Amino acid sequence: GIFRHAEGSEYIGEFKNGYYGGQGRYIFANGQKYSGSFENGTFEGQGVFYYADGSRYMGGFKNGRRNGQGVYISSDGMKLSGEFKDDMFLGESVLPLEQGSRGNMKNEGGSGNRLY
Repeated sequence: GIFRHAEGSEYIGEFKNGYYGGQGRYIFANGQKYSGSFENGTFEGQGVFYYADGSRYMGGFKNGRRNGQGVYISSDGMKLSGEFKDDMFLGESVLPLEQGSRGNMKNEGGSGNRLY
């Protein structure tokens, strides 16, 4: 089915018990997109979130937040691959450096790095 919101966003996919449920795609009015699993109207399970700036996250979601194993690739090429919990990245990242070299950064503080 299809559900269009008054502010311009839309959902295309399966419904269950009156909510977005199963596989679907949600397109936000600001250009961001999510494609993947839904449960009770929210992102749940595996999916891909595309940000308006060209960044993307591929991986697990729970209660509408990035949770579990995933990969975030920013529009400038920074890559975060590993464990996410409640939208916080808990693993290591690969940072693009000048002239094609790469560097690694590890979050050792325990609290994570929030992504927006």
